[in-house]
Amino acid sequence: MTTPLIKSKNIKKTKHYNIKSQPPSQIIVGRTWRVLDHSLVNYLFDAARSINVKYLMIALLFVIINTFLIANSLEQGTVRNFMEDTISQEENNEMNDDEVIEEEENSEMNDGEVIEVQKQEIITISGKEKITENDSELQRQKKVEQFILENTEHLEKVCSGEIGERFIWTAPIEGSKTLEFSKFADEDELGWKVTKVDGEDVFEFNQPSTLYFTKKFKDKVITLDYLMPTYPAISGVDFLQVVVTLCYVCKQQLSLFDISDLSTPYDLLYAKNYYEYTINGPFPLNEKYKEKSFNEETFLECTRDQLKKISYKGRTFKTYIYEKIQNNLEACSEQDLDVQKCPLGYRTIGVFLYTIIFPQCVTENIGDDYVSDTLTFEFKELKSLYTLMTKLPPSSPPTSVIDLSKCPEVPNYDTLKSHLSEDKIETSIQDSFKFCFTQVTNEKITGGLILKKVMRCVSQNLDFLWKHQCEKNFQ
Repeated sequence: MTTPLIKSKNIKKTKHYNIKSQPPSQIIVGRTWRVLDHSLVNYLFDAARSINVKYLMIALLFVIINTFLIANSLEQGTVRNFMEDTISQEENNEMNDDEVIEEEENSEMNDGEVIEVQKQEIITISGKEKITENDSELQRQKKVEQFILENTEHLEKVCSGEIGERFIWTAPIEGSKTLEFSKFADEDELGWKVTKVDGEDVFEFNQPSTLYFTKKFKDKVITLDYLMPTYPAISGVDFLQVVVTLCYVCKQQLSLFDISDLSTPYDLLYAKNYYEYTINGPFPLNEKYKEKSFNEETFLECTRDQLKKISYKGRTFKTYIYEKIQNNLEACSEQDLDVQKCPLGYRTIGVFLYTIIFPQCVTENIGDDYVSDTLTFEFKELKSLYTLMTKLPPSSPPTSVIDLSKCPEVPNYDTLKSHLSEDKIETSIQDSFKFCFTQVTNEKITGGLILKKVMRCVSQNLDFLWKHQCEKNFQ
């Protein structure tokens, strides 16, 4: 947009005056003396030389009268010319001002067009047809292909950063969450982080972000930097679907350092870490656990023992969990997050359930502990997306509370602090396991069942029990 030099109608363009545009007084004097007859001047000089006062007085009177008559005539014509010139100049200036105003209006319109383009650049990536549980495998794959075709242009712009500050993603799967990403970038790197889930702001524990990935401009690699959901809760699959799709469309590798809690049990059961299983799986169960079943009472006794074991710096796991929950509670309170939305078990319950309870109580710590490592994935063919992009969201685990009137919500953080204790945490863990095992009584209790159903159920119920003041024998 070109900014006009003159914007106000009250300011006229500056112009050097010529003879026609000079003030009337200057014009009269100049023109009067130029038209005086030279003979009259000579007469005056002659009179002065002869010192004839009479003749001199007559000559001076004659000069004055002629000067007045000539000046009067010239003034009428000159003023008329000056007024015509002035009016013409004002008309020209008004025309120029109109042009400036029109230019300003056009500029404002152009500004509006730019703003409109920027609004359009907050793009939405979604599919017209959703994958449902009733779809065949072939139907699901075709819907994934259609989703990629519909959104290729937008996905390429996300990779290059050639869009505005945000983009919105919804996977082509029924029940998928909508994620809003915000851009951050410097001269070497472009990054995107999740800032909203289903329209709600993502809560962060005083960290740069809890869900984000980056891309260095000089490399053909997208790096998954951080995958630690807080609130609102989302699964790793929700986030990975975005990153994997971008890797395929933009011909990038996916790189990540695996620190997932889930990689320990997946490695024990399937000899694959969580990311390998989720992106490239499913894989068959380890031969050791195909036929092995578990007794509920034996499992519960194992969990009680683990809670009392020494964990870190002379503390029991029960004490360790309590202290971590208190830290999370303080962070939520400081940022004024609603007490029912606070992720109390953030980086605590997952660690305990998947890296302590599962190895000790399911696999009896058979084999070596899982070692974190840097992983790299490539997606050269569309079929490499099928496993991840056709996963339906898991149904929410059932809650152990049937009669909510017996479990009123904890109203505020002060009440929550006094409500929670080490004994309360231990009791709630035992109650949650007992309830969740009742939900699988008709199934054979295998390691895979404990991992995919029982543990998820326990995690959700713990969050509920900690935030509610339940009566005794509430179940």
